[in-house]
Amino acid sequence: MESTSVTVNIEEFSDIKTNGDKKQKKSKPSMVRTPSQRVVEHLKYIIFPDNKWIKWWDLMIIGLLGFLLFVLPYQICISNGFYLLNNKTWLAINIAINFLFFVDNILYFFRAYRDKDGRMVLDLKTIRRNYLKVRSVIDTFCLLLF
Repeated sequence: MESTSVTVNIEEFSDIKTNGDKKQKKSKPSMVRTPSQRVVEHLKYIIFPDNKWIKWWDLMIIGLLGFLLFVLPYQICISNGFYLLNNKTWLAINIAINFLFFVDNILYFFRAYRDKDGRMVLDLKTIRRNYLKVRSVIDTFCLLLF
């Protein structure tokens, strides 16, 4: 196996150099990234399924769907849309819920998933392609209905 060398341009430790009365910030040292650094940089955009934050987010989305399951039929059928059109509070709540569903759709472009063999898919291109092929049409259609 060949070993690759990494060259790092190390500059002095001071953050500011002075030229007479003028103070200028020094530029950050340039560094060649290693493959492992590129992988770590790539993974910071991935949302893992076992992330505590995303689990709370999913519970919130399920709660909002449950809320809409009971409230929306009443607003549309029983009140004939009276509350949606005349009550600005209900309109604001519906717009906020739709916005959260929109954000949820965007988050799916960054969420890792397990493929049919049980392996975690971490490549952003593959995640996005899979979401566009499988779920995005249905999600976008449902989002635009409300």
